[in-house]
Amino acid sequence: MYLVLHKEMLFLKVPGSATRIKPYIHYNMKKLPSLCVLTFLFFGAEAQNMDSIYQVYAKLVSSSQENDKAELKMRLENDIKSENETNWMIAWFVYFQMRNTAKADSILQAGKQKWPDGQLAKHEQFNFVNDEKDPFKKDAMYHIFLKRFPPPSKDAIATYDDMRGQLAVGYLKSGYVAKAFLYTDSIKTLNVQRWMARELFSKDHCKEAAVLMDKSVDSTREYQMAAMIFHENMEYTKALRCIEIAYKDNHTQPITYTIYFSTLKHLGKDQQAMDIAAEATKTGLADKKMKAELKELYEKLKGREGYDAYAAELNKAFLLQLTAHLQTTQINEPAPDFTLKNLEGKQITLSELKGKVVVIDFWATWCGPCISSFPAMKEAMLRFEKDEDVKFLFVDTWEREADPSEKVKKFLADNHYPFDVPLDIKAYKAAGAFDVKGIPAKFVIDKTGNIRFRFTGYSGSDYTTTEEVSAMVTMLK
Repeated sequence: MYLVLHKEMLFLKVPGSATRIKPYIHYNMKKLPSLCVLTFLFFGAEAQNMDSIYQVYAKLVSSSQENDKAELKMRLENDIKSENETNWMIAWFVYFQMRNTAKADSILQAGKQKWPDGQLAKHEQFNFVNDEKDPFKKDAMYHIFLKRFPPPSKDAIATYDDMRGQLAVGYLKSGYVAKAFLYTDSIKTLNVQRWMARELFSKDHCKEAAVLMDKSVDSTREYQMAAMIFHENMEYTKALRCIEIAYKDNHTQPITYTIYFSTLKHLGKDQQAMDIAAEATKTGLADKKMKAELKELYEKLKGREGYDAYAAELNKAFLLQLTAHLQTTQINEPAPDFTLKNLEGKQITLSELKGKVVVIDFWATWCGPCISSFPAMKEAMLRFEKDEDVKFLFVDTWEREADPSEKVKKFLADNHYPFDVPLDIKAYKAAGAFDVKGIPAKFVIDKTGNIRFRFTGYSGSDYTTTEEVSAMVTMLK
């Protein structure tokens, strides 16, 4: 077992397991030293004891009771007086949690002197290797580390595989593919194999990715990614097995239907493929390509007659389902007012737009999902371009430049987006007033100035987004 810091939380992990057992202690990343990946190794019976020990300390640290504070102080003092390095590691770790980095560092330095080749020294060296960005320097440091701290048992392989994985990724990103493969071939830990498969796939090394994913998918349960890799590698039978499991787990994403449909088609399972495409269409998750191929399949299996009526029924089913869903998600909150200047220098005050249905889309030029949703938003906007009672505002916010106006203008011109873009710069007051937590964030406001719909993110389906926004506007007109 080992502890690993991930997104401000420390988790206990078991080598080869996909599961983080439980979070022990929250961290403030800004308070941590440069050795940012905190990794401890515990083996055998000792590992079984760490669970209860850390739970006790976590409770004491979070308690405001004076007797708990006294007990915590006593325990830490006893840990530092101990001749057992594990106790020192516990004290060091807990002082970090208490944000007493000076005390934690003094324990680390004293512990390294007391146990020059112990776990504290090993942890520090591991992080030195981890922090190095140059793959060749990291490689040399890794071999020095390996010579000084050879794996004490088979259970220790996860940390060493993690280091080999980092080396492989570093070489891949630097273009040294052959060197990367030297390390991917030696990785045994299933979680690291899965990680490597994803990295290889992202660099178009599908064959090698498929080999690693084949070994790890049933343990890590990352079936959708496995299906993508096997599909790309033209191993359609394996892809089908994985996508069927992924579909049962969650079929609310367009990519699930896309992989499922394409895999079935490649395997000659035309009727099943047609059924999946029909379901995707009824749920709004079929893209234009799938719909075109659905038409081809229909005509192949049933003839040219009747497709238009069939497609109309599928679309009707989607719209009925969408309308019913939207009725359950309506809210009724006063929209906060704001006044912003748009790219033309015109002042726009939200309260002056009462009497219109207003769609506000908070976005930024660096936001991938925002940009991905724009073709759908453009189509929705154009449906109402002649309706004077509907107004779309694409509020640019959270930009990193003091004045992003020229950058935004170029982006709109390059992509032919005829958007009205108010600039929410400096203090981001409009985004703050609407309590925007993430972007894209969309709000649909009725004619009386109340927010009736809000949603964050992008589903990945242009068709669904266009129809959702259009339906929201239509319901409020």
